[in-house]
Amino acid sequence: MVEKSEDDAGEVVVTSVHDELLAARRSRHGLSAISMANYPTMRRLLGDGDPLIAFQRLQHRILESLDTGDDVRAIEAAAYSLGLGSAGETHLDRLADFGTEYGYEVRQVRRYSDLGIQQLSRLITSNWIVHSVPTLEVFATQQTNASFLITFKATRPNLIDMSAVEPVEIDHAGNRAQVDAELLEKTSQADVVQILKEPFVLAAAQPRKPRHLRFEWRGEIWPRFVMNVVGPILPEYVLTSQTLGNAMQLSVEVTT
Repeated sequence: MVEKSEDDAGEVVVTSVHDELLAARRSRHGLSAISMANYPTMRRLLGDGDPLIAFQRLQHRILESLDTGDDVRAIEAAAYSLGLGSAGETHLDRLADFGTEYGYEVRQVRRYSDLGIQQLSRLITSNWIVHSVPTLEVFATQQTNASFLITFKATRPNLIDMSAVEPVEIDHAGNRAQVDAELLEKTSQADVVQILKEPFVLAAAQPRKPRHLRFEWRGEIWPRFVMNVVGPILPEYVLTSQTLGNAMQLSVEVTT
């Protein structure tokens, strides 16, 4: 069995949005706040499930892009073909309006629109996502013996496929040990929430022997990480966090 890579999984979402944009382009009158209800991927990524918010956000983002004036002709052609820049009833009418406005032949207009749809698919599934980002919240509480009690909460939209969070403990010598983390899962119409059944302990760091805890969360898009320190930390201890892509690493060291 061949596992899908993170890039492969991400392409599934891009393809889904691309297909929805093409369907909206083909539809009579194009994309609107009402018809956005027919496109669940865009609705979830742009509006947290609300079609009106998703439609307004897409309009706003497209206008922002056009205002930059930096190689945006393809996006503008896509906007016309989606009915956001033309009142034409069919996509051919809307493409014709764009050609008339800028002096392009039909084939040129179609190529621009196809390219713009591809660019919008990428933007909607990356830069333009606002609320629908998987979020991992980590909570650390230092104990009287200087160890840290760790728990976390992972929240992802139902639409976005993510694997289980993988916590790995790393000692000062670089030795790695998978943390046995049993999760409790709660699913609603909008989200999937996973929490630890029981917190686990990150052993106390020693002078010149820091300890690290790495969280990896693979899936269709990169998650957002939030680090929370609950209560005070002993003055000689420093807790830091660093994120890169689909991973966050906590580091604990002694300064004296």
